Amino acid sequence: MLEAIHRCERISGKRMDNRYHDLTRSSNHLWYLSNVGTFQRHYTTWLNTHSLEDLLQDLHAGAAAEGGAT
Repeated sequence: MLEAIHRCERISGKRMDNRYHDLTRSSNHLWYLSNVGTFQRHYTTWLNTHSLEDLLQDLHAGAAAEGGAT
């Protein structure tokens, strides 16, 4: 998570406001970017075609286009 935050800060050129809370949210996802092995076994035709850097840049560009990021 910290790696993704640092990459987002580099992409945006701004420091992110983030805080750690030791609480578990009921909406947390079962799939994680760090290990997609189980996901790949369940969805055998899925292929990872985008890098983490590409995804973060696309998210930032989309947020910027909607006025949510600068």
